[in-house]
Amino acid sequence: MKNLLALVVTHNRQQSLINCIEAIRSQSIKPDQILVINNGSSDYTSVWLDQQEDIIHIYQENTGSAGGFNKGISWSHQHEYNWVWCMEDDSYPEKNALEMLLNKSNEKEPCLLSSLMINESGDQNEIVNPFNGTLIHHSIISKAGLPKTNLFSTGAEAEYYYRITRKCKFTSIIVSESIHFHSADMINYKLEWNMKSSVNLYFMTRNQFEVYKSKFSNKVLACFKYISFIYKFLLTISSTQKNHKWSKATFVLRAMADGLSGNYHETVPSIQHRINRLYRNSAIENFIFPIRNLIITTFVPSFTEMRKSS
Repeated sequence: MKNLLALVVTHNRQQSLINCIEAIRSQSIKPDQILVINNGSSDYTSVWLDQQEDIIHIYQENTGSAGGFNKGISWSHQHEYNWVWCMEDDSYPEKNALEMLLNKSNEKEPCLLSSLMINESGDQNEIVNPFNGTLIHHSIISKAGLPKTNLFSTGAEAEYYYRITRKCKFTSIIVSESIHFHSADMINYKLEWNMKSSVNLYFMTRNQFEVYKSKFSNKVLACFKYISFIYKFLLTISSTQKNHKWSKATFVLRAMADGLSGNYHETVPSIQHRINRLYRNSAIENFIFPIRNLIITTFVPSFTEMRKSS
């Protein structure tokens, strides 16, 4: 078998992709091959990739991170690579990151080997991210399968992690000597968030049910955890959000309904249309309610005044 494939999934981040590829090329131990899954990029990513002689690249429509890693991990398995080293285009490894991971590798007892994630603020993330700086052995893929394409993005990575570690019983190790930098931070939904740009929130909310089903073998417990997650999310919206509370809560409940019913047919445009419709309704309500209250206050007598007149 071939030894090691470096896999990068990209979408419309040409410069970030270039930085990532240069970091892979500069590794103290170099991968045997670099594979880039171009997830429907509409910038100059394809033009740049065509000029790179040491990269195999596959163009496909945008199927989210789940679809991109599904394609790439499947390709590595079909072409019989021992290891696949996964990362997204907005991240990059330190120069000796791969060497440190391989130093901990054991093909007789393979485990999920992950770098220590550090974001652009310097904060460490000690949560394993299979799509960012993680080395996966082919025997793990043979048993656990591939990321679920129908999850599209947020949540697909966590579901894959729990499927590998909980269902298939593989050990997961964070190699602190191996550093992987990531530019994107998770959105803090305890702060005010923009209703118009909540597509990832839909996937996070809907897909969390699949995450719990992989994390817990008992489906009743998974369902209970999911309902608790939604309940806490709604409480957070009620207590922390100042704008469009009702629309945000409605959006979360509809995502929950899709998760419970197994509706994975929504696309990014259809979700954005749903958001825009909720946003318009909320804007109309914010405009109409004050006028309605003013009319009622001005022209409709209060209950006390009606009692006096009688």
